[in-house]
Amino acid sequence: MSYQQIKILPILLSIMFLVLGIYLNQQLIDNSIQLKEEKNTYTQKLNYKKRFLDKNEWIKGSKGSIVVNTTHLQLEQRIKDKKEAIYTSTQLILLSCILYGLLMLLFQYIQKQENHFALGIISLSLVCLHAGLFCPMLEIAAFEQDLDLGKMPISTTVLGVDISIKFEKVFEGRMYFFYQSKSVKELIGVLFSQGNYVVGISILSFSVLFPLIKTLITLWACLQSSISQRKWFKLFIANLGKWSMADVFVVATFLAFLAFDNMQVGVGTESNTLLGLYFFIAYCFLSILSSSILKKQHKHQA
Repeated sequence: MSYQQIKILPILLSIMFLVLGIYLNQQLIDNSIQLKEEKNTYTQKLNYKKRFLDKNEWIKGSKGSIVVNTTHLQLEQRIKDKKEAIYTSTQLILLSCILYGLLMLLFQYIQKQENHFALGIISLSLVCLHAGLFCPMLEIAAFEQDLDLGKMPISTTVLGVDISIKFEKVFEGRMYFFYQSKSVKELIGVLFSQGNYVVGISILSFSVLFPLIKTLITLWACLQSSISQRKWFKLFIANLGKWSMADVFVVATFLAFLAFDNMQVGVGTESNTLLGLYFFIAYCFLSILSSSILKKQHKHQA
């Protein structure tokens, strides 16, 4: 095998990895969306309005609580199945990333003068960015567990006789007040639909456009080393550090937005970080690493 053939192999491998990564990401995104829909159904079935208006819930000795518990278990099983599918998809993505990373390190060892390591980091960051933008990042729910209304006095008159009783009611299981789960893509859509253009444009710019442009330019420079000698690229590399933490700041802003939106005093809440957050954070670190490698290479060439 000639030197030129060995040189082109990492590029072909990177193209194959990006295609495979996007395909596996799409499976992960589809499973994540389905999981979100199952959880929405779960919270709607146990929504406080629906449970308050269900007559079976109020009739003592009725099958209302049994129906609620049965529904609870059925939906939980469906949610568990979707989580297992997401776990499998995540394992496949991580496995492909590890194998690709090892192969790129091998090519870097064989051809020390080439940018195979930087190319591998950039390709990995693109896959992570794709998953980070479209997979849900955080979910928040407000609920009450075994809501106890206490003893409610009921006074009435029947056939001229005053009757006063105390009725006690406990809603067994969870009673949900709201549930939220959003990805960066969904958040941008919500902000624009609500007229929050300043915040929407900021997140669109720093979470989507700037990361994508930054990564594509570093990828271009990695594939064509002569670009690194051009003046505009030198300015780009010199000013890149000022914006390296902008996308991390967007993550913090995004989490703060979800954490405080629709919060209600006196209601128990729970929040869980989801895969989209971890993929986006992985992209941030990989992007900074790839920029540092190119910057270091530029100093050596200068």
